[in-house]
Amino acid sequence: MAYQMRQWMETYRNRTDLTNLLSHLTKAEGNLSATDVLIKILNEKELTGSSKGYIMGNHKVVCFQNIPLHSVAENAILHYEEAEKTFSQKLRYYPCGLAFPKAALYQLVDEEGRIIPERGVRPVIYEKKELAKSLLPEEHYWRIVNFELNGYINEEKGMIDWTHEREWRLWGNLNFYYQITTVLLKDAEQYREFINKIDKNILAQLAGIVVLDNLLY
Repeated sequence: MAYQMRQWMETYRNRTDLTNLLSHLTKAEGNLSATDVLIKILNEKELTGSSKGYIMGNHKVVCFQNIPLHSVAENAILHYEEAEKTFSQKLRYYPCGLAFPKAALYQLVDEEGRIIPERGVRPVIYEKKELAKSLLPEEHYWRIVNFELNGYINEEKGMIDWTHEREWRLWGNLNFYYQITTVLLKDAEQYREFINKIDKNILAQLAGIVVLDNLLY
C-alpha cells in the first residue's frame, strides 16, 4: 500500500532515526580548502559524479548519506578526528557539504519540469558483491556496496560494513538549485570563513545552514 504524502511526512517527522534529507560531504582538494571546494560547487550548482573508491561498474556517481544530521555529524567528525589523530586511514570526507530533500532528488526533471527517464537517487544494495552482481544487470552495478560480516566467525576475513552511512547514489552529475539546498559546515570557524567568502546573492537563496559541531556538544 502506498503512502499519501501527508502520511509519509508525518512518519519522518516522528522518527528520530529517519531523515527527509540526503547529505553529500566534500573535502579539500589540492590547494582548495574544504570551504573553497564547497563554494565552488555552489557557484557551479553542480555535484560531479566520481568512479573512485568503492564504486562498481562503469558509471560515475554522486554519493549521499540517508541519515539524520546528528548522525552525519557523528560519522564525519569522528572520521575526521581519527584520520587527524592516527594518520592510519585516508580522509574520505570532511564534515561539510550539502543536503537536499530526498523526494526532490528521487526523480530528476529538466529546467522545464519534464521528467528525465531513469534519473534519480536510489538506495545502494548492501550485499556480497558477487551475489549482488548475479542479481543485477551490469548497468546497475553502481548501486552495489560490498557487505561481509564473516569476520565475526573468522577474524582473518575482516568486516566490510558501511551500512551506518545508509548510502544512496545518483549516476552521473547532479545539477541543483539553491532553494532546496542546505549547507553543512563543521564548526563556527568554518561558518565564519564560509560567510566571508560566499556570494551574498547565493546565501540569500539557500534553504539553510547547519553547523554540525553544534549538534554534538
